[in-house]
Amino acid sequence: MDNSAEVASALQQIQDEIDSIMQGIEESPPREATDIQSRYGALKQRLIASAKAGTVTGDRRPLTESEEFFYQPALEGAERRLRARSNGSTPDIFRSLDDARVDIATMLSQVQDAS
Repeated sequence: MDNSAEVASALQQIQDEIDSIMQGIEESPPREATDIQSRYGALKQRLIASAKAGTVTGDRRPLTESEEFFYQPALEGAERRLRARSNGSTPDIFRSLDDARVDIATMLSQVQDAS
């Protein structure tokens, strides 16, 4: 495929950030929730912007096959899941991150298998 390695790398970075936030939720005392909420908000904004562009680089250009079939759908699915639970409670954040991680991990696996 075209830029499948770049797509896989970008999806891996997002998955790593999700994992890091989830680990922070599990290990941090409740008083540090504002840091978690800040990172969660930044991740949501990144996913919204990236899904809108659909490209790994964020450029407005025609999507490659890997971006069209793996990258953009992964971001749109993950972003939808993060938006679905937006009351900001830590358990809701954790659940939405876990759901979003499934979307990212599924497409990451598929793009790796396709390359």
